[in-house]
Amino acid sequence: MCINLFRVFTIYLKPILPKLASDVQSFLNLEDQEMAWGETRQLVGCPIKPFQHLMTRVETKQIESLIEDNKQNLVTARKKPRRFKRRNPGAARNSRMVLRNRSALRSFKKLICASPGSSVLK
Repeated sequence: MCINLFRVFTIYLKPILPKLASDVQSFLNLEDQEMAWGETRQLVGCPIKPFQHLMTRVETKQIESLIEDNKQNLVTARKKPRRFKRRNPGAARNSRMVLRNRSALRSFKKLICASPGSSVLK
């Protein structure tokens, strides 16, 4: 039963891990049609090859060393000067002033249009 479930899981993973799927296929002595996507028929009485490691386990120490290496790369990357400078550092300040002026003009327009007898800016 467990070998059958292992085969079904391998069929599902075949598009993602094709090398593992081919290794499992040879380990289980299966033909291509027995590893097809819709194949869910149970294998009964099929001989399999002796046990062999199909994948290497990733240890916590390996992950920690990768993270540590990335931390060192990030530290050196932060020390590098910025390549790009703003072309116009005052542009952001100017755009904020334009937005303030627009809102002030809208408020002024509301005041004028709201005053009695005014036909300006309607």
